[in-house]
Amino acid sequence: MLIEREFNIIDLNSIEIELLDTFNDTFKKNGYTKHKSKKSLISSEDHSVRFIGSTTNVFKKYLTKDVDISDDGFYLVQKCLRTRNTSVLFDDNNIPIWSSYFTAMGIISPSGNLDKVVKDTIEFILKLGIECSRIKLNVSSQDLDLLKCLKKYQVELGYLIEVDGQSNINYYRHTYGMKDVFGRNFNISINYNERKIFKDIGNIVLIERQKIPIAVEMGIGVSTLISKIFGLNNSIESSSISKIIPFKKGIISKFADAISTSVVMMREGVKPGSRDKPRLLRTNLYSISYFRKKLDIDLEKIKQYINDYEKEEFGEVTIVSNNVIDYLNIYEEIK
Repeated sequence: MLIEREFNIIDLNSIEIELLDTFNDTFKKNGYTKHKSKKSLISSEDHSVRFIGSTTNVFKKYLTKDVDISDDGFYLVQKCLRTRNTSVLFDDNNIPIWSSYFTAMGIISPSGNLDKVVKDTIEFILKLGIECSRIKLNVSSQDLDLLKCLKKYQVELGYLIEVDGQSNINYYRHTYGMKDVFGRNFNISINYNERKIFKDIGNIVLIERQKIPIAVEMGIGVSTLISKIFGLNNSIESSSISKIIPFKKGIISKFADAISTSVVMMREGVKPGSRDKPRLLRTNLYSISYFRKKLDIDLEKIKQYINDYEKEEFGEVTIVSNNVIDYLNIYEEIK
């Protein structure tokens, strides 16, 4: 089982395969239909976001009045890009714990299947070797229906329940960028190696339109789950970029994440600019220059990092490294 292994970044591929195989097998066996993932990370259907940042962005069409969720629902594995780390790139005291580029696992099911989604999700986590006593579901006392559902299966499945562990109600709420569509959620957390500190790995959300339930979804990030299973510092440490740039606490992890983010954006055809997605890319490229000077890394080493990362993550080397170096040369000459 996954939790019985020792984490080594060299073994990341096999760890991810084992985790994803368990996810796919569990939800397929329990009646869900595999959903096709999006190849491009630029969000073309969900215009409330720039990039696909979760399986929700792919499932969003099922939250409209025109598309129904059939049978038990869908399960999905999707590459994602979230750019929230961009806002703190130049704040050396703010070190993000989330990787910008990651793989997400998610399901969406009819709203009447809340009980089933809870049981199937716990089954998936248990199959990874995580004992039930190390699983905690965090819920708001305002959500009596969610609390009732969790209590119904607590004895059978053995997980812990924490009520009002967070004072901010937004911890238990979801927005979807759609009028009248909101979600009430409970978060899933686990601890590692019998430590008492629980860390969030994902959530289950009851989605409602004008307070009428329309769907239930679950989402967990692969690198986040791996980092929590093995007690790592953050999900950047359990991402493929750390195979190329060995993880260390501090700004080097931000540098590595900026490299990964820039490569992914440029492979999506984004070019540096002053607005929207191009501005986000430009900021990440600026930060690479900023970090390389602080860390005393020359341009040739950055080029090698990018080539190695492309080869590792995408199986090919393109002209991205040349374009990055050209941009950094221009930027640093102007400055």
